[in-house]
Amino acid sequence: MLASLGGISATWDIILFLCLSSILFFLGVSKGKNRIKFVILALYIDIVLFGVLPLNWIDKNFPVLSSPFAYTSVFVISTLILLYFLQNIFRIEDNRGRSSIKTLFLSFITAGFIMYILVSQISPATTTFSAIILKIFYQTNASWLWNIIPILSIILF
Repeated sequence: MLASLGGISATWDIILFLCLSSILFFLGVSKGKNRIKFVILALYIDIVLFGVLPLNWIDKNFPVLSSPFAYTSVFVISTLILLYFLQNIFRIEDNRGRSSIKTLFLSFITAGFIMYILVSQISPATTTFSAIILKIFYQTNASWLWNIIPILSIILF
């Protein structure tokens, strides 16, 4: 009953996107939208670091993380947590309560960027995605858009 939205059942990918959006929105409201901007920059660092990971070593030593989705998820989440605790070094200014609309927009963009990173590691042929997720993340221009939109949102907001 929880996953049903007016007769349309929401799949796991839509629920994950909504959960990420709400977590990031509450982070932005409580800590300020600059913290969300920091999360976006940390995700770009994740993408660069993930490109140099020794994936063969991970597969051999951690059989639990045998799927690309599993080790991508663990890597992104652990790096975000580490960088979140290290952000005090950067002395990010706190701007709580200034603009909830901008914070909401940034939280959706950041959740979409996280979803793009996680979903791009899975082939749509092996997992069932909802039609809207396929349309947003697997279009021909999706890779280009999801790499440009977060940076533009940092610059503009």
